[in-house]
Amino acid sequence: MRQRALLFLLFAVLGTFQLRFWRELYQAHQFYLYVPFVLQPFTNLMEWRAHPSRDYLHQGDHVLAVDGRKFTGSSVYAQELWKNRGTGLLQVTVHSASGLERTTQAGFAHCSCGALSSAEVFFFMILPPAFCFLLGFAVVFSYPRAPLAWLFMATMLSLCQFRLWPDGVGDFTQAADPQRRMDWMRVPTLAYRAFFEHAWGAWLLLFAAYLFGADRLRFLRGAWAAAPMFAIAATQSVLAVLWSENFEKGAAAYRALESYSTELVLAGMACTIVAGWLLSARVGLALLFVAAISLGLLYWPAPPIIRSYAVHFSDGTGSMWAVLPNFFRTSEFAQAVFATLAFLCLATLEIRSLRPLEIMSLALLGTLLIFPFGMLTGYWEWILNRALLDIAVVVGFLGLLALAWSVARRSSPDGD
Repeated sequence: MRQRALLFLLFAVLGTFQLRFWRELYQAHQFYLYVPFVLQPFTNLMEWRAHPSRDYLHQGDHVLAVDGRKFTGSSVYAQELWKNRGTGLLQVTVHSASGLERTTQAGFAHCSCGALSSAEVFFFMILPPAFCFLLGFAVVFSYPRAPLAWLFMATMLSLCQFRLWPDGVGDFTQAADPQRRMDWMRVPTLAYRAFFEHAWGAWLLLFAAYLFGADRLRFLRGAWAAAPMFAIAATQSVLAVLWSENFEKGAAAYRALESYSTELVLAGMACTIVAGWLLSARVGLALLFVAAISLGLLYWPAPPIIRSYAVHFSDGTGSMWAVLPNFFRTSEFAQAVFATLAFLCLATLEIRSLRPLEIMSLALLGTLLIFPFGMLTGYWEWILNRALLDIAVVVGFLGLLALAWSVARRSSPDGD
C-alpha cells in the first residue's frame, strides 16, 4: 500500500511538470518568437546577434542587465524576452569591447507565418510524449514490484523529452523553455528534463540488460556500465540549473565537460564493452564493433557542400532550410549511435529468448530511436516529409504498445 502511495505521488509530481510543459509547448508553437541575440554558454558574452546592419548590439558585447535585471543566468534573458513579446521592445545593458557601458533598446517581434496548426501541435508535440508518459506509468502501476516495469517507465520518461519537430528557424524560436517561469517550478523542471534527456541511452541499455540478461547476477555485472552515462546526465542536469540561475558557478565545470566530452564518451563505451564481455564473449565483440562504428562517425570527413531544401507548411507558406553536413562529428551523436546500436545488437544476439511479439515490438521501437538523432544534428530533411513522419509516429505507438505488453508478461508472476 505504501509503495502504491509513493507511486501515485511520483505520478502526480511528474505529471504536473509534464502538463505544464505541454501547455507551454502549445502556446510557444502558435508563433515564431524573434531572438535578438544569443549568448555563449556559461558566459554573458554575446556570441551572435541578428540583423548585423543594426548598430545597437555588437557581437562580443558583455550583457550586464536585461530590462533592469542583473544578468545572473539565462533565465533572466528568457523571462524578459517572453514577458515583453507583446511590445517587442527590450532594454539591454551591455559592456562593449571598447570598455564603454551603455543601455540600448533592442527591438524584436514574432511571426505566425508557417506556424503549426493546433491539430499538428497536438499530434506531433503533445500526443507522443503524453502517450509514452501514460504508458510507462500504466505498466509500473500494474506491476509495482517488478524491476523491469520500473526500467520501462524510466525509458518512457526519457522518450517524453524527444521532440518530433524543430524548435525554430534562423532568428526565430518556438521552444517551450522552462527558464521563462517565474516560480519555484523552474529549477526542478529544468533538472528533471535535462537528466532524462541526457540519460536516455543509459536507461535504454539498463532496460536491455535486464530484459536480455539470463539471470540477475549477470544483469548486476553488466548494469554498472550505465553508471558513467548516469553520472554525465546528472552533471548535465546540474549545469542546466546553474546556466539558468547562476552561470558563474557552473562555468568551470561546463568548460571541463566540453573539453573532455570525447574522452567521457570513450570511457562510457569502454565500460559498456567490458560489461558486455562479462555477459558473453559474443556480446563483447558485438559492442566492440559498434563502438568502432560510433568512433568512425566522430572522425569521418564532412562533405564540403551545404544543401538547402524547401519546407511547405499547412497554411500555404514555405521556407528554405539548410542541411548541416557535419552533423555526425559530435560526441553526442556518436553516443546516441552507440546506445541505439548496442541495444539492437543485444536484441539480435538474444533473439532466441524472445517471443515473436517482442521481436516485432523492438523493431517498431526503432522508428522512435531515430528522433534523438534528428534533435542532436538538425538533419531534418527526411523527417519533414509529413507522410513519413505520420507513419513513424503511428508505427512507434504500435511498437511501444507491443513492448509494454511484453514487459507486462515478463513482470507478471505467471510469466517467464
